[in-house]
Amino acid sequence: MEILRDLNPEQKKAVECIEGPMLIVAGAGSGKTRVLTSRIAYLIQQGVPADRILALTFTKKAAGEMKERIALMVGEREARRLWMGTFHSVFIRFLREFSDIIGFPPTFTIYDTTDSVSCIKTCIKQLALDDKVYKPKEVLSRISKAKNDLVTPTPYMQGAGGYRDEDVKHKKPEIYRLYALYCQTCQKAGVMDFDDILLYMNVLLKRSPEALAAIAGRFSHILVDEYQDTNMAQYLILRKLAAGHQNICVVGDDSQSIYGFRGAQIQNILNFQKDFPRARLFRLERNYRSTQTIVNAANSLIATWPGPTPSRRRPPRLPRPSLPGCGLPVPSTRISPSCTAPTRSPVPWKSSCAAATSRI
Repeated sequence: MEILRDLNPEQKKAVECIEGPMLIVAGAGSGKTRVLTSRIAYLIQQGVPADRILALTFTKKAAGEMKERIALMVGEREARRLWMGTFHSVFIRFLREFSDIIGFPPTFTIYDTTDSVSCIKTCIKQLALDDKVYKPKEVLSRISKAKNDLVTPTPYMQGAGGYRDEDVKHKKPEIYRLYALYCQTCQKAGVMDFDDILLYMNVLLKRSPEALAAIAGRFSHILVDEYQDTNMAQYLILRKLAAGHQNICVVGDDSQSIYGFRGAQIQNILNFQKDFPRARLFRLERNYRSTQTIVNAANSLIATWPGPTPSRRRPPRLPRPSLPGCGLPVPSTRISPSCTAPTRSPVPWKSSCAAATSRI
């Protein structure tokens, strides 16, 4: 089969596994994007309607490149039918469709950072607070963190997540008032900011079982790239959307996470097999991008990490010709399949998620 022809043994196994939850642990240069795109093309080839596939990424560039690759395999017409994009771009579509449930007009607009800072400045003036103490960008950052933790204004005021205690400690006890006024101002104007998209998506799915059923029922397969960079809000949304069919495939690297500043939780990938006990694990450990020296150095650094033991990188033994159109060398060594789950973190993740859900 053309889609499977140039895959190495472990990549091929991951692509051919089309039912049930699965975790693909893959580092940079291991061909993970190739596997993800090939798996989507394979699903379509096996009869899964393209518009029943939801594929989520973190950047528009990644989504665009993936769709281009898929179009080469199954044709542009099928590729255009895919629900593929960033978390925010896809979820905005759902929020517009069910906007009345969350109290927004379907034509709501999205504030960029400059707009949000300007709104915070206005709120500071309205509350007669000192903008040298309550610096707009710092206040917005604080609000953003609370939203990513699904702490809405009322729970924030009541002390959820320890936010108010920290504010008092840093001599900024009125942030809760700014948070509440900022949200009221935005909603009255029919505006969301970037963080609201994930927050209100969680609110929608919790508030309306009908909306949850309608959205989840559209998809038979969910695929997520860079799963190690998902935060609590994204994690809870994915759990709800995949709860029925459990055909969720996540791809990530358990030894890196670059979105900690946005609340990324490495526990999401480390606990995937605990969340989905039937999940199959595939490890792509052959690195096609780096030399032995670089791989050895990376593994040495990874080995010093105090958390759970992550994957190790393995380079090809000899350079090989590149595959047409993808830049990956033809694999020359056999990859040993792994059936063991990654070591799990002792962090009480379930309890924090339950607390987060109760706050919205």
